[in-house]
Amino acid sequence: MMAWGSTPRNDAVNGLSTLLKRPQWREHPDGQRIRELLRPQLDSGDETIRMITTLGITQLFDPNELPAEIGRRLRHEENLSVTTALLDGLSRCVSADPEGVDSALGGLREAPSWPVLAARPEDRTVPPQSVQTEGGDLLVSILVYLAFARATGFAAQLIGVWAQHPLLHPATLGRAVAMTRRYMNPPNGWEPESQTRLFAFLETITDAILVAVSSSQELLSSGTRLGDESRHDLEAAAWIANSIAQELYYASGAFQRQQEQQQPDERVVAPRFCDLALPLIEKLGHVPTAGIAHHLVQTLVFLSRREPRRAFLAIASIVTTASGYSSESLGEAEVLGLVDAYVAERRELILGDPECLSALRRMLEAFVGVGSDRAIRRVQDLGDLFR
Repeated sequence: MMAWGSTPRNDAVNGLSTLLKRPQWREHPDGQRIRELLRPQLDSGDETIRMITTLGITQLFDPNELPAEIGRRLRHEENLSVTTALLDGLSRCVSADPEGVDSALGGLREAPSWPVLAARPEDRTVPPQSVQTEGGDLLVSILVYLAFARATGFAAQLIGVWAQHPLLHPATLGRAVAMTRRYMNPPNGWEPESQTRLFAFLETITDAILVAVSSSQELLSSGTRLGDESRHDLEAAAWIANSIAQELYYASGAFQRQQEQQQPDERVVAPRFCDLALPLIEKLGHVPTAGIAHHLVQTLVFLSRREPRRAFLAIASIVTTASGYSSESLGEAEVLGLVDAYVAERRELILGDPECLSALRRMLEAFVGVGSDRAIRRVQDLGDLFR
């Protein structure tokens, strides 16, 4: 147990660590002596001493040695707080030495205490939001950076395994997807290679999700009750799909804070993001879940500024696929608001395109079918609107 109270030894180690954080002491001739005094404390049997010293580990070793040194300690460390401090130290090395950090993590894949690095399947009887993996978000964020920004060998291979078998790693993938937003729609077109790698990864995951959804739908349509394995597959698929849909929404630029909604709308759709995201959204639209559908529709409403026809058709497909979405008040407001905008501003697109006109009819029928007064009024007004 850690004892955070003031003791002579704690104070001494903390004092030396504080001195070493200051450039003038690191460069002073006594700096090396301080390092020599502190390094043995990294192996102290006192967890508090070990923790205090580990918080300054980046000052104790040469940068070229640091990733391997941290990796060696991660293999045997059992205290969660010290492990987190070690991972934090590793994250500080990742920009300067991605290959060293990648190698350090790869060296842990056979360690029993790091199953996530060995891509061992998760316990799917535990809801993904409740799963606690070793290293948590910090480890996953390092792996995401290495795989997409730097394409390092071990991280790219590991994330590739997750993508090939996503339903076995729903909690880990949910966390990983939540950390990819900066690569989904990078500003000013920087890191295009990272963006390409990321969307290829998301498409692989989505294809596996659709297989699971289709399989479950076939079983249910035949009157077969889902077994535990199929149910776990479906739950994992929905969880990961929701994570992807949510991040696409926020990355797209569609999200506006309340105060931003009162200002002139100057949001612009990034062309490359739009080109990469639309095929993925069209696939995810086949996951028949209202929550996922809403994130996708919100994103498509925004992307319709650049791709009005394709976005409109995709929304119609989602509305008629997603179970219960047309009964949701948020769905009604979003979709019928878009219909009103198209009728007012893009009437020629709907009137001049039989496919769009059919899509409009299907959307209105979906909401009329659940008793939407607003949709019923729109149907009644269609004759006047299109004159």
